[in-house]
Amino acid sequence: MKSARKIHVLIVAKPWHGGLHQYYVNAFKRSGICSVKIIYSYPNTFKEYLRYKLNKKLWLEKKIEEINLTNYDLGFFINTEEILSKVLKKNNYLYLTDNPSHIKIKSNNINKIFLSDIGYLKKMKAQHNNIEELAFGIDPFIHKSHVYHGTKKPICSIMNKDYARDELIKALLDRSFKLDIYGNYFFKHKFFFKNPLLFHPPVPFTKQGNIYSKYLISLNIHAGILRNGTNMRTFELCGYKLAQIVNFRPGLENFFEPGKEIMIFSEIEECIDKFKMILKDKKIYNKLIEASNKRALSHHTYDIRVKQILFDYL
Repeated sequence: MKSARKIHVLIVAKPWHGGLHQYYVNAFKRSGICSVKIIYSYPNTFKEYLRYKLNKKLWLEKKIEEINLTNYDLGFFINTEEILSKVLKKNNYLYLTDNPSHIKIKSNNINKIFLSDIGYLKKMKAQHNNIEELAFGIDPFIHKSHVYHGTKKPICSIMNKDYARDELIKALLDRSFKLDIYGNYFFKHKFFFKNPLLFHPPVPFTKQGNIYSKYLISLNIHAGILRNGTNMRTFELCGYKLAQIVNFRPGLENFFEPGKEIMIFSEIEECIDKFKMILKDKKIYNKLIEASNKRALSHHTYDIRVKQILFDYL
């Protein structure tokens, strides 16, 4: 992909712990044809947070003014549809993750809407006729295996509270299944108070590799809002080189081959059986890791996702 000049990309996003905004900053920069500026739509420092709390309306107005004063060719707005409706420039792309069904598109300055979950495609088509899937991926410079010299523990999961996860976690705990869970269950859920040794504080995306390096397997439970495909975690774990067990969602097979690259389950007993099988059979364990890592690096990097965006723009 060639361009006669640098493409000035503006990314507008919340600085959430998942790191999605940073993965796209990195990938646009690595494209070799883009300069990148990011504007946060939510405070990312304590000082900014104080200003935000003192006068939210004024804080947002200044952010919108900054966006409108920025000279950019391509605007990439991640889950910031409300701000986008007040942006003057027309050359913008809106990327919606999680559940976008509550969103009302009020802006006519959107070239295209990207969805991480095309299970919501029909709902969003009623508001915009140019919609495309843009899946999650891996940043190979961040999502990579980390060295750990101790004895690895069997299984962990990094996830936040969700009703669908609650159901499966409860089923596992009722069967005395032990796994370490990192996220906002810590000190904020009855599961923690009943099993305090199993629940740990949230981990920023830059530190997750250190956690994963201490385990052999990761359990990945989708949030209840996910309709089609899979979440960020599935891709990232391939980069971190963990075997993973993922609960089934339609469309997941479009990204990874079940049984060869990842293990999937529908029932709780199936999850436990597959966990035992992976631990018991080193050959299956190693094949899962190598195959999933190879697939992610060849098909699912954020560099590839950026090429998809730039192809549409150019």
